[in-house]
Amino acid sequence: MSRDDNLRYFELDGVSREFRDEVMTELIACAKAGEMTKADWVSFCESVGIVPTHQWLHHGRPHLGHLPEKFRSIAPYIARDAYVSEVSWAVYTKEYIESLARLLKGKRVLEVCAGRGVLQPLMQARGVDWKSTDAIKIPGESHVITMKADQALKYYDHAEVVFASWIPLGANWDSVLLDKLPLIVVGEEMGCTGGQDFAEAVGKMENRFEPAERYDWFEDVPQWEGMHDFTVVIGDLENG
Repeated sequence: MSRDDNLRYFELDGVSREFRDEVMTELIACAKAGEMTKADWVSFCESVGIVPTHQWLHHGRPHLGHLPEKFRSIAPYIARDAYVSEVSWAVYTKEYIESLARLLKGKRVLEVCAGRGVLQPLMQARGVDWKSTDAIKIPGESHVITMKADQALKYYDHAEVVFASWIPLGANWDSVLLDKLPLIVVGEEMGCTGGQDFAEAVGKMENRFEPAERYDWFEDVPQWEGMHDFTVVIGDLENG
């Protein structure tokens, strides 16, 4: 994904802006504040017709009569883009944020590919020393340091954990992240995130685990319909 491809997700067309303003304002504000629960997110998805395939088959399209008529047919298609442009690629629910803060308690964390950097203030408020960086300058997000991943790894070499959510698809630099472990990655193993070499290398590593499978208290990110992103820890987090 090129720099221009990345930047376009911070720019909405007129219809998407209008949909955001009329339908998603409350949800987006809630998400940015770290107060969007999984139930809130599921309820929103159902309200705009974004439901798992099996629900479509058994129950049909949800009733969208509460939406302005001009949005009813396109709501499922523009909701995700509107959310991504304002919040993040991954769905950071309150449950996920609390789980992540518990997982990283007492750690110094460097985030790369941070986008709008919504996690930094939320993690810092929960006592996690968190720094957010991104290779592109994100409009209106001065707390996100503009720095490529390899530069950030050197500059913040005191970081104990690296966090990367939704590494751009087709990236040719992400293997450098494996030089600094432990590493936490949110994304698809071989799908819409990251480069192929990185995904294959991670797949062969033995010292990796999904925190949602290891800890019964860990609540992973929910998934948009058609997406299969989840959280993976690579390396020794306990002693990292």
